[in-house]
Amino acid sequence: MTKSSFLYKYYPPAYRVTKGTGLLPETLITQLILESGYNLSQLAEKYNNFFGLKSGNSWSGKVVSLTTKEYNANGTSYYINGTGKQYANRILALSDGANSGSLFRVYTSIENGFQGWIDFLKGYPRYKKVFLATTPQGQFIELQKAGYATSPTYANELTSVYNGLKDTIAKINVNASQNNTGFASMGTIILIGLILASIKGFT
Repeated sequence: MTKSSFLYKYYPPAYRVTKGTGLLPETLITQLILESGYNLSQLAEKYNNFFGLKSGNSWSGKVVSLTTKEYNANGTSYYINGTGKQYANRILALSDGANSGSLFRVYTSIENGFQGWIDFLKGYPRYKKVFLATTPQGQFIELQKAGYATSPTYANELTSVYNGLKDTIAKINVNASQNNTGFASMGTIILIGLILASIKGFT
């Protein structure tokens, strides 16, 4: 999938899901691309988990155990092996011998996956400043400060991706606004026409 087609497909649901939350759709879509790429990862494409969300003890939904790359405190990378299996819940996965660090959440749709990420962030006080930041770059920095990812260069990675997207994203945003206005105006015109036709029929 090309960058343009990817953005035109995923930016609209990102825009809808983030509306009114304080989170910028640019932040969501940039992280989506950083974590999944333009060719979606297995976790994103098959399980609608676009943000690498692990299943903590509070998660009662389905999980999948996948091998994942992590970083320790000094920035050294290491791997946690997964079983490659999907489970009805976390308890069954652990009973099957899956490493808790390999368990990721499973979502039923794209928008549910996006909403899950927002709910995850809002569920932890340490992410409060992410929603208060008013620019994508500011939100990137706050995500890293809050410890969202283990990569020591996470904010810089997001900024690098965003710099290659912002021109196309701006066009999508403008076109969406124009389209929404156009549809609203056309709907109003049609409604007025029907009313006038009805009135004329009774005179």
